[in-house]
Amino acid sequence: MARSRLKPEFLTDGLLVVDKPASLGSTEVLNRVKRLTRPLRLGHTGTLDPFATGVLVLCFNRATKLAGYLLAEDKVYQGVMRLGLVTDTQDLTGRIIGRASVQVGPEEIAAAAEAFRGAIEQTPPAFSAIKRDGEPLYQKARRGEEVETEPRQVVIHRLEITRIDLPRVHFEVHCSKGTYIRSLAHEWGRALGCGGHLEALRRLASGAFSLEQALALEEVEDLARQGRLAGRLIPAAQALPQWPDLSLGQESAVKISRGQALSGAELSGLPPRFLKVGQPLKLTRADGELIALAEVALASDGLGFKARPIRVLQP
Repeated sequence: MARSRLKPEFLTDGLLVVDKPASLGSTEVLNRVKRLTRPLRLGHTGTLDPFATGVLVLCFNRATKLAGYLLAEDKVYQGVMRLGLVTDTQDLTGRIIGRASVQVGPEEIAAAAEAFRGAIEQTPPAFSAIKRDGEPLYQKARRGEEVETEPRQVVIHRLEITRIDLPRVHFEVHCSKGTYIRSLAHEWGRALGCGGHLEALRRLASGAFSLEQALALEEVEDLARQGRLAGRLIPAAQALPQWPDLSLGQESAVKISRGQALSGAELSGLPPRFLKVGQPLKLTRADGELIALAEVALASDGLGFKARPIRVLQP
């Protein structure tokens, strides 16, 4: 007789902010939590390198349907750049491939930072998780293969120097999705003429989620063993707070959960400024539970609007 599939023990939907410790990769953290909870589905919203610490948002069960949208949100980091040493990975884990004396002062360091604010072209490191031919580039780089990466546009909303203790520069950065802080440190050091690498990194925030909401991994594991972790999950409706939230009646909630569009009349509770093509929406039940993500579109007659579901959480 075939073995029946183990029934999952953890069926609660929601989000959990973990303060990832150093030395563990994001997937290792996820797997440790998964072994203790056995949810239907579990994902995260943005990888942190093993040496990095800080905000790692885990998505449980139906909340995993939000992962792609949360991954696209801005991040805030605290970092330390070590000047005078260049490594092949652009961080402290790599092999030193260049040395130089550090003959720069605070004014020069601050002036060089100006070039990295705003929309910039950034070349991702060869040791990255970007895939080519189905394989992460870091695997090719570890084998000694020559790896070239294409520049991409990212946005540095804020780059602030918080302390200079040469050869180390402490900084904080608020950036868009896809920004490599290792590459920022590497290029900043190169602009100063002495080179540099990222020596420490801590993620302070990922989208709307911050360290203030985070639990240490040990605390998460203790709560899971005690069967109390479900009570610490953040409801999916609290994600994407910048998206307008429309509470639906029972009939409209059933329609959207079945993948059907809502008519203009059903959008009457939405402020007129949000009635524009492409406007994303969060659709919730009267009890505040998130049913679906939707997008405003033109009605079929071209004279009004409708809301079509783009991600249904509550079928």
